[in-house]
Amino acid sequence: MKSSRKLASTLRVASMIALGAALVPILVTPAQGQNVLSTTPTTGTVSVPDSGSFHDTLVTTGATDSLEPITYTLDDPSEPPGLTVDSSGDVTTAGTLAVGSYAISGTTTDADLDSGTWKYTLTVTPEALSTTPTAGTVSVPNSAAFTVSLDTIGNLGGPVSYTLDNSGQSTDFTIGPSTGLISTTDTLAAGPYSISGTTTDPDGDTGSWGYTLTVSATAITQITPTSGKTTTAASSSFTDQLETSGGTGAVSFATTSASSPPGLLVSSSGAVSTTGTLSAHTYTISGTDSDGYGDTGSWGYTLTVSATAINQLTPTSGNTTTAASSSFTDQLKTSGG
Repeated sequence: MKSSRKLASTLRVASMIALGAALVPILVTPAQGQNVLSTTPTTGTVSVPDSGSFHDTLVTTGATDSLEPITYTLDDPSEPPGLTVDSSGDVTTAGTLAVGSYAISGTTTDADLDSGTWKYTLTVTPEALSTTPTAGTVSVPNSAAFTVSLDTIGNLGGPVSYTLDNSGQSTDFTIGPSTGLISTTDTLAAGPYSISGTTTDPDGDTGSWGYTLTVSATAITQITPTSGKTTTAASSSFTDQLETSGGTGAVSFATTSASSPPGLLVSSSGAVSTTGTLSAHTYTISGTDSDGYGDTGSWGYTLTVSATAINQLTPTSGNTTTAASSSFTDQLKTSGG
């Protein structure tokens, strides 16, 4: 084929000499190496997860003979790491690439010595990271030791870094920057708590996370004593102390149903007392209790005051004479009343 083109060119030149350039148009075929080769595509885009299997093919036009193969060379095979092209124009990556732009360039040539330059830029885009769980529950007593581990996907197994936003949200939580372990800093009152932040990995993938912890109140239960006994004689100095379970920290008591009949009191700390000496009767009082973390409950107390037996003491008898009997006197004495 090349020999035919050379022969045709020689014949045309000979004809031009024989006939004269002023009388016959001169037809000149392009000499070898005169065509400038043009190569596409020049750019590509891929996400981080797909970058490890990325492939593209360069296509070159403008050759003297379009059927002849094009040879591609790379200007600097070492830059940038991870992106390359082979002699046939196949663009590939050496593995997963981080977010960024990767540019390579080189030259093209064919058998007729036509040549050109090419450049290819691959843009690697971040993959959105997804994090779970997003919510959880815990009781007030267990909230001080609460922990949960976040699980993030989309990072191709690379380590994920976690940050916690500090504005406008609860300060009762911490998160492990490299572990995603959320922990509470202290016992939490009943209610919802929301925190959020961001995630990143070494490849430049990013995402956001959010977590809502609902702290549920615990019922405060009254335990013994729920009742007491005394006598009328001892009632003025009677005392007792209400006890509860299920609360966190100090429990406060409020009286909602006053003593019936009047005479029995319960303080805010749960101390039971009387207003003075009480008559024989059953006294009841009740109310509610709560702690500083939103836990609540109810209480009741019954005091039974029993009558005291009155016992006669000496004297139980006396002596006198008939003459003195008209002026006899004595005084009965008792105990227990």
